[in-house]
Amino acid sequence: MRWLLLCLGGALHCAPPPAAALSPASFASPPRHRLHLRAPAPLLQLGEPVDVPSDLETVCAEAAATIREGLLRGVRGMRVDLGVPAVNIASPMFEPAALGRICLELARPLLLLDGKLLLLLPGVATCAAARALLEDARLEWPEAYRAQLQVAPLSLHGAPSGELPAAVMVVGLENSRDADDTAFRDGRQWLGLAGARCAVLCVNPDFRYAPTEMRDFDTMYAFFSYGVTSTKADDANQPVAPPRTAGRALLRRAAPGPWKLLFDAGDGTYRTLAETEDKPDEEAIRTAVAGVIKGLPQGGAAAGESESRDAAISSLESIFQMGGAEAGAPPQGVAEGGVPLEGGVSATTRALDWQTIQDTTTPLAMKLYQAEAILRVSQLGPLADFEDDSRAVHVLSDVADSQRGAPAEVGAACLLFAEGASGRLAQLAARQADKDVRARRVADLLQRATEEASRLGLERLEVEGEEAPEVVGWLKEAGFEEQSDGSSASLVKLL
Repeated sequence: MRWLLLCLGGALHCAPPPAAALSPASFASPPRHRLHLRAPAPLLQLGEPVDVPSDLETVCAEAAATIREGLLRGVRGMRVDLGVPAVNIASPMFEPAALGRICLELARPLLLLDGKLLLLLPGVATCAAARALLEDARLEWPEAYRAQLQVAPLSLHGAPSGELPAAVMVVGLENSRDADDTAFRDGRQWLGLAGARCAVLCVNPDFRYAPTEMRDFDTMYAFFSYGVTSTKADDANQPVAPPRTAGRALLRRAAPGPWKLLFDAGDGTYRTLAETEDKPDEEAIRTAVAGVIKGLPQGGAAAGESESRDAAISSLESIFQMGGAEAGAPPQGVAEGGVPLEGGVSATTRALDWQTIQDTTTPLAMKLYQAEAILRVSQLGPLADFEDDSRAVHVLSDVADSQRGAPAEVGAACLLFAEGASGRLAQLAARQADKDVRARRVADLLQRATEEASRLGLERLEVEGEEAPEVVGWLKEAGFEEQSDGSSASLVKLL
């Protein structure tokens, strides 16, 4: 068998990817092109387990620490890249309040400098959200910080003029969209001040190639994760088996340390795959991931036996909850037993139809759908299919609304399709966590799906196709039984 690499949507970029690369539809669509290896990838071994942040608050704290250390070392041109859809202006999951909150946290270390701090944000909405957070007494910002900080949208503030601030943060800078858009040109002028005159921090820029003004910038902190799937391919480079999730790769750096490429084979533990002084390009990431995937035994293979497989890497960016809670736990301010929803109802499960999701008067529904989409892509890889989402009831469990500007969270999700007197469940996905936590999330999910099917007057629930052993176990625990008509098998639960 030959090795082939698939780049989903052409989106394997270490810099923040374009909007098309982050849309659910592009993850579900066939690859635009295939990259053929001229020689087999070397077999690589994973190193010792590595602790990685489990929430966005920890990521912010780590990034802020590197900024502080950089300032103390005399670095005046700094860059931070956070691969989180909620803070990526090119992502359909972009949340202005989330970006505003993160930038306010990252600006704290700049108080080391004596003078004004200018925070240039992308768009009026993000700027308004940041100002509202800055005035929120519950967040307890130091009075000196609020007095020293000026928040403005880059598009309205313009280029440098007059007295310069001690430090400036340029956020979400992207290439000009038309001839009348001067934000990119003005932003480059601010970047050019980095040095003795001013400290400059560039956060989540959205361009493929950095402008010349950033040639001496040091990446203080970076955090990108990639969903990885594998598919067996024959000598003609054609798939001979359905793709399956093969784990996750994580590229991160905390200056002045090296760039680290980590890999999680699916057990929830990241291990070191490679360390480099310079940022690895996409081909280096592909080769390294392909090398470790090649040596992992696949389900059904004999112990110690490895199979040639295709490694498909999608530019899936991590999503974390803000609030300091552990992954899977409710954010601060949310009761342990549930999450406040519209109308004062408290629940950990939801069932949303497409009309509710699209209703602008219920913004939580859309935020939960966005979190669901991220979950399905992360767990199902290219098998995530969004084409029929408008026909389904979206069943969710372990849900948590956003707190303090963070995105919503979904622990498990599936789609319920009503087809005559039968209901069909599809796209079941559960967030990575402890085995018992995942089982509890799925049990709640299937219970809510059963209740919703009964409410719709359905007589049975069915799950078709081949499922992973773990999923089959969950379904049987929920009362599903195997049935076969001779040509196909399914799991069925009578209501």
